[in-house]
Amino acid sequence: MIKQVSILSIFLLLISCSKNPVGPDNPPKGMVYVKGGTFIMGDIWGGGTFNETPTHEVTVSSFYIGKYEVSHAEYIKFLNILNLPSDGFYNGNKIIGINDKDCAISHNGLLFHFDSSYYANDEQCPVTFVTWYGACEYCNWLSQKEGLEEAYTISSDSVKCDWEANGYRLPTEAEWEYAARSGGRDDRKWSGTNIESDLDNFCWYASTTDIDEDGRGDKSFPVGTKQPNDLGIYDMSGNVLEWCWDWCVPYPSSSQTNPRGPDSGNYRVWRSSNWRDNACDCRTTSRNGRPPLLSIKSLGFRIARPK
Repeated sequence: MIKQVSILSIFLLLISCSKNPVGPDNPPKGMVYVKGGTFIMGDIWGGGTFNETPTHEVTVSSFYIGKYEVSHAEYIKFLNILNLPSDGFYNGNKIIGINDKDCAISHNGLLFHFDSSYYANDEQCPVTFVTWYGACEYCNWLSQKEGLEEAYTISSDSVKCDWEANGYRLPTEAEWEYAARSGGRDDRKWSGTNIESDLDNFCWYASTTDIDEDGRGDKSFPVGTKQPNDLGIYDMSGNVLEWCWDWCVPYPSSSQTNPRGPDSGNYRVWRSSNWRDNACDCRTTSRNGRPPLLSIKSLGFRIARPK
């Protein structure tokens, strides 16, 4: 009888310790499930810039997206575990602008480490000075670490995405906007609210940060320190800009399903806004693009993954 009870106890313990499969009710750690749907993408409110129009119908499939922007602490772990060279280059590309005087990541001859800068004084601040290639490399590393299929095949400046892979990748800009608008809602001009006077609760921007001599906000803040949007996602307005997958081109006028942009271009899309922006620039439809090798103090990223 004692033996039977012991075996039963072990069996129940194994069941209680087993991991539930990833799914809508059990998203990957640090991620939020976003149920797919159809929405009108672009500046539906007016007052935006020319590259936010024409508005057009977009359907996206369900996906997961990072609850937070990737932090300095997370990115430093990647740099050290992969044993990357101290110059910030990998696979033929610069992945982080480590030699910029304002970069908060340094190398001491053995390891990368956090080195507080004026613009990021906490290792939980979103990582910046990361190039678009550096964001893609992080996604592949995270996939490999968790035994998932790598989404990207990277060879120098050539990057191809396997959209059927179950690993991590950058969000498309359609996914990004759909998530920022809490599932494509028409009443979410900013991520989490449609009322400008409420924006301070959701966003690090010029109104909520210390002011520099130019009258603008002057630094980033640790991720997740403002309120999340309706889906539980933080900092999709303000804090830092975020790389997305797509090449930056004018919007089409026709309806689209899971748009991923053209196969080539000059600029990769960034979305969101940063701590220096005013309320108008923090809108969920705001978009721009820059060369994929760009690394600056106000540009980071968050990860995504297919359902």
